[in-house]
Amino acid sequence: MAGVAIGKSKAAEDASEHALALVRRTERYAAWRTISDKQAGIIVKHLASLQGHTLNMFVFTDEPETAGYAERLGTVLAKVMQVTFSPYPGKLLPPPGLRFVVGKDREKDFALVVEALDMAGVEKAAALKKAAVHQAPDDDIEIDVGGRH
Repeated sequence: MAGVAIGKSKAAEDASEHALALVRRTERYAAWRTISDKQAGIIVKHLASLQGHTLNMFVFTDEPETAGYAERLGTVLAKVMQVTFSPYPGKLLPPPGLRFVVGKDREKDFALVVEALDMAGVEKAAALKKAAVHQAPDDDIEIDVGGRH
């Protein structure tokens, strides 16, 4: 009988571990694009040298999660930069996630913003650099916010 109890205990332990792993994955998924106050502080501190620079942000969805993420990101960036925040501008839909459109005179600003987002653990620098389009007017930098990655 003791062997049965031990077997049930092991099964219960395995089920608990599985449930905990599932909860952790779900938490990561549910918070896949959030910006905590700590992350915001890292971003603002890293971008201090961009005080007063401009940035355009377009949101290409009415999905509440993506719109909320875009609003939070715009609010954080606006603590340092002058952010123009616009809903869907009538262009073709961008790929999911963040995409920068960068003019040649704003490459350094782009590099700093990407580095700040990466340092804060909000977005991966490599993915942002790969998705960037380098064709905006020379003095422009734009962030297009699409749906889920």
